[in-house]
Amino acid sequence: MEEKVVTLQGLQVNYTIEGSGPNLLILHGWGRGSEPYAQIQKDIANKGFCVVVPDLPGFGKSAYPQTVWGVEEYVNFILRFADGLGLKSFFLMGHSFGGQVALKFAVEHADSVKGLILCAAAVIRRKPDFKKRVIRFVSNVGSMVFSFWPFSMFSDIAGRAFYRLLGSGDWRYSQGIMKYVRQKVVRHDLSALAPQVTVPTLIVWGDQDQATPVKDAYTLKDKISGSSLRVISGVGHRLYVEAPDVFVESIVQFLRVQTL
Repeated sequence: MEEKVVTLQGLQVNYTIEGSGPNLLILHGWGRGSEPYAQIQKDIANKGFCVVVPDLPGFGKSAYPQTVWGVEEYVNFILRFADGLGLKSFFLMGHSFGGQVALKFAVEHADSVKGLILCAAAVIRRKPDFKKRVIRFVSNVGSMVFSFWPFSMFSDIAGRAFYRLLGSGDWRYSQGIMKYVRQKVVRHDLSALAPQVTVPTLIVWGDQDQATPVKDAYTLKDKISGSSLRVISGVGHRLYVEAPDVFVESIVQFLRVQTL
């Protein structure tokens, strides 16, 4: 696996590339960037594909965006990234937040996408329920309180404890400008775009997913004409970690069918 850096839109962007053959571009979910996808990148590459996984701006080793980005800005970034690497036609896979970006990209730039793979894709963004509104209120009040000295000395500890109490690791990836990027992203529902997908599409989901419920997979299956669905039993949101063999098998089978 090669790790490289490219400068795009004034930002240093880290990415990994492995293998040779038809190109597969993987867009990671909200979190550590490309690192958690290293094993499936290697496994898919070993099946005869060139797999590229960038750290999207604001994640991993890539620079933070200089303004508050939303899905549209990330779509534009992927267009420039693919052009910069000379990827004229490629398969596109997105997990969670990356799936949100991937779907919009596939609709707007269908000529570049040979096939779309949506993995637990956060395409359907519902209005927050009462519990989530309370959590958001507490989070905003806490952010304000801990912005003042001497409470500011404990802001990181307080944020870690708050998100641990909620069972979420998002706190460490939602600091500074990325907090506002996340707020913008989670408010952007793309379900109305799904019927506009015209490229071959595979939907992969875990039936125990608590972050993006499996009912969303069936909704997308109904909305995307000709799409196929693979639900993996007994796994949650990080299905590429929880069931890597089944996950890779599903992806490779789809890729091979599309390259015949």
